[in-house]
Amino acid sequence: MNCDTARRLIERGTRPGSGHPARAQLGFHLSTCAACRSYYDEQTHDQLLASLLAMDADPAPAAPLPAAVAPPPLPRRASRWRWLAMGAGAVALLAALALVGWVVFTLGRIHRSAQAYQIATTIPATPTSAALAPVLPVVASTPMAAARAPTAAPTTAAVASLPTAPPLALPTQTITPVPLDTILAASRATPAPQQGGGRGVLQVAPDRDGAVTMLLLGVDRRPHEGGGTRADTVIVVRLDPDAQRVAMLSLPRDLVVSIPGYGYARINAAHAYGDQDGAGGGLALMRRTVSGLLGVPIDYVAEIDFAGFVGAIDSIGGIDINVPSEIYDPEYPTMDYGYTVAHFLPGEQHMDGERALMYARTRHADSDFRRMDRQQQVLMGVLDNMRAKNSFQQLQSIADISEAMRSYIQTDISEQKMASLAWGFRSLAPSAVERYSLSGADIVEGTNPEDPYALTAAPGAIARLTQLLLHGVAAQAR
Repeated sequence: MNCDTARRLIERGTRPGSGHPARAQLGFHLSTCAACRSYYDEQTHDQLLASLLAMDADPAPAAPLPAAVAPPPLPRRASRWRWLAMGAGAVALLAALALVGWVVFTLGRIHRSAQAYQIATTIPATPTSAALAPVLPVVASTPMAAARAPTAAPTTAAVASLPTAPPLALPTQTITPVPLDTILAASRATPAPQQGGGRGVLQVAPDRDGAVTMLLLGVDRRPHEGGGTRADTVIVVRLDPDAQRVAMLSLPRDLVVSIPGYGYARINAAHAYGDQDGAGGGLALMRRTVSGLLGVPIDYVAEIDFAGFVGAIDSIGGIDINVPSEIYDPEYPTMDYGYTVAHFLPGEQHMDGERALMYARTRHADSDFRRMDRQQQVLMGVLDNMRAKNSFQQLQSIADISEAMRSYIQTDISEQKMASLAWGFRSLAPSAVERYSLSGADIVEGTNPEDPYALTAAPGAIARLTQLLLHGVAAQAR
């Protein structure tokens, strides 16, 4: 093989070796020819360099990614507080749902009780007989057939029982015409009781929107007692939410007034006479009688008997009363027609329902005028008790009172009006309530020889107190 052939093989990339004759011959030639061997070395170096440049570079191995660093675990305390917060939220939610359910349930109790109170009081008007016009008729009621048991010194509060009395019938109405001159002479020409306190029906200025006049009655209803029920407490309340004003006027139960259809009699007898007209008749006739006396429309009327009064006081846990002076009444009448001792020491004291009723009813130790003051004081004690509670406690107390009185109260005020008035006076302090009543100077006693304990209002007394009830002291001063 010559040099040209050898170089052509080298240029084609043939390499010396033993696997092919041409490669063997090339190897033998290169071993003897230095020039071709040098040429082979150059070609081999250039080919290797070209092949390297033409070859794709192998990618460098990627550096391993650093392992993800796990966040440090939260402290166990933070996780615990999170669970506590979630638990507290769940408890708060359950408490809120329970509170809503309690409010709905409590309002339902109040609603059911308020509906049970409702009674209609509208009865047909009964005209007064014209035959009674020239004279002043006096209604003499049949006395209760029961003699008082002798009472010893107040060593104990035991009740002295009386002989069993048959059920009382409605007091017999005996209209006894008494010459007007005879009655007036006994009272130094005191005029006969007239509507509006002797001045005719009062001309009342237009009321503010929302102001109402309400008649509150406490009745002496006893178990197994037949006939009509007399009113033991008579209070007229003026409610003016716009002016944030509440005023009370107490009327003595023995005050002689004109009862429509029955002539002149004690005011408490109107309820008994009205009871003859059926349910609500007593309230209706009391409304007409008091309205005629004051010359003011009575918008609503409500009555409660002694059992309901006791239950209402007990349902709110009793009341606090400041007794101004000692009271000792050895002949306090009990519900079973007996007598017991009513004794109160002066000073602040807490009273349950029975004790508060005794305090409001007793009068033998002083007078009916002081008793009216005590009745108003008991009402203020209830308001003070309610005001001392928070909103939820007040709602609970209202529900408790309403249920306690459900079987013992009657009224013609609607449930909506009750709620409206309660909301309207939610911020009124009991001390702001104005309290009025007849005093001894406003009364003339002994005008009827057949009923020496009957009371007749002095001229102008009813009219003056009515103006105070409607407008207060400031308006009267103007």
